[in-house]
Amino acid sequence: MARRVLLVVLITMGFILAAVAQSNDSSAQNQARSRSVNQAQRQEWPCRDDIRERTGSVMRISQGVTAANATSKVQPDAAGVVLTGSDNAFVQIVIDPDGNVACARDLAIPEATLSVELRSRALEAAKHWKFKPYLLNGNPVFVDGVLWFSFANQ
Repeated sequence: MARRVLLVVLITMGFILAAVAQSNDSSAQNQARSRSVNQAQRQEWPCRDDIRERTGSVMRISQGVTAANATSKVQPDAAGVVLTGSDNAFVQIVIDPDGNVACARDLAIPEATLSVELRSRALEAAKHWKFKPYLLNGNPVFVDGVLWFSFANQ
């Protein structure tokens, strides 16, 4: 009886340790993805830089805040494309004071595992998103954010 209990406890602990290891792997992958996105987002981008020069500033916001403030989302069409497991695309956008996407670009980072065709479809879809205007001191402003599109093999 004691051996069975010990065996059950050891098996349960094995499952828990495996889940924690998998969680740590996911956390490390998320951190690596965030670093890559942040580095890519800081690179020169004529569209954003031109808006910054004309208006004086473009606020930078996180991925979560960007997607959470969307009022209308257009999902890219993956029809006719073979997916390899779970694939990702990252699109950097500048949102104008009215909540429209003023410009968008593909962030070709290592974690963007999609084919060029699906990344271009994600880019096109991002251009049609609508957002709540972002306010600074009560005034609508331009913001720079990133949208993350994930395609799962069904």
